[in-house]
Amino acid sequence: MAATTNLNLRNKIIYQVFVRQYSDTHNFEGLRKDLKRIKDLGIDYIELLPIHPIGKLNRKGSIGSPYSVYDYYAINEDYGSLDDFKNLINDIHKLDMKIIMDIVFNHTSRDSILTQRHPEWFYKTMNGEFKNRVGDWSDVTDLNFEDKKTYEYLKDVLIYYTKLGVDGYRFDVASLIPYDFFEYAFKEVKKINNDIFLLAETIHLNFNKYIRDLGYNTSSDGELYNLFDAEYEYDCNDYLQQYLKGECEITEYLKRVYDEEAMYPLNYIKVRFIENHDFGRAVSFLNDEIRLKNILTLSYLTKGMMFLYNGIETLTKRLPNLFEIDEIKWENYNKDGIVDLIKKLNKIKKRECFINGIWDYKVVDDVVIISIKNSIQELRGIINLNHYKGEIKIDLYGNYKELLSDKYYDINGHVKVEEEALIFEIANDKIS
Repeated sequence: MAATTNLNLRNKIIYQVFVRQYSDTHNFEGLRKDLKRIKDLGIDYIELLPIHPIGKLNRKGSIGSPYSVYDYYAINEDYGSLDDFKNLINDIHKLDMKIIMDIVFNHTSRDSILTQRHPEWFYKTMNGEFKNRVGDWSDVTDLNFEDKKTYEYLKDVLIYYTKLGVDGYRFDVASLIPYDFFEYAFKEVKKINNDIFLLAETIHLNFNKYIRDLGYNTSSDGELYNLFDAEYEYDCNDYLQQYLKGECEITEYLKRVYDEEAMYPLNYIKVRFIENHDFGRAVSFLNDEIRLKNILTLSYLTKGMMFLYNGIETLTKRLPNLFEIDEIKWENYNKDGIVDLIKKLNKIKKRECFINGIWDYKVVDDVVIISIKNSIQELRGIINLNHYKGEIKIDLYGNYKELLSDKYYDINGHVKVEEEALIFEIANDKIS
């Protein structure tokens, strides 16, 4: 992992915003007006989906994907001006939050500024036509990085936005971008801001193999930890998604989470999530709001940073369309108390044991028992994932505070499992 990585990141929360869909104005101003609400949730980082103009050639839908970037140096005029973006940055900072830009360096739109000015920087077919390595991404074309001038150009993009005040970057499909580009660019960017937060969207393992089978080089999660502060949990999240769809047991996911402890550096940080812009809302698979809340609690208690996608506060089943105007409907805000739960979990996540603790996972009758402890405190989560009724054995004896309800429980070697999750404070918490 990057030598400068701050382990305090493990108890931070990222909130991902799709500016086009976030408000009825579909722009930065609509987000700016809501920053206080986001801050009150307990959010540390606001991550914006790409904010650049979108290419027109082979565009998907009538508006197009924000991941089909026309010009890295320009702001999508639908979102506002450069000054509007600067104002958003300033307002986020005033609320003691930080801003992450989603950066797409693997590819550009088919008609981007770079395809026009530097067509030699891209993959081509035998006939000299632009191409990409993934067939479904028909609205983009891939950079090949053979000309090292691409390194300098893209590095300068990062320096430009860092000087504007951007606090970090989420690199789209980082595994597909040359390792030595990141090595070169990060060294230069850190001269501007040594505390810049670097997040890699590492890719699903089967996708990584598919790209390698095509003859292209990719970086593994373990390699990228030498440079990045944190990575997506796509090495194991497939199993969580399968569990949500009833295709496997939760033990399949937790086994991979446990294996990460041996696979990655001691100070590794994974970003945990139950949904993002790439796949459907978790509640749409479960069709069960209590189970959804308990899965969310499990994700919070799992080792690593937490990630929320805008709109989860409504428990909507609808994932905003990536290619059209499809704004989030906020009428059902705090449905079934989901916002109240998020606020409580964000507060619990700030405890020291989430930074330097030791995790243990156990599953009994679809009830997950998680222990998180360090030298001064311990938390014990009991998470009912499928409406289990009854008691379970647990090695606790005494009177303990439950942090989601603020109630006290007398426990004598067994505890009655509640419909909703329980988080017990076992040791004295010295963190206020």
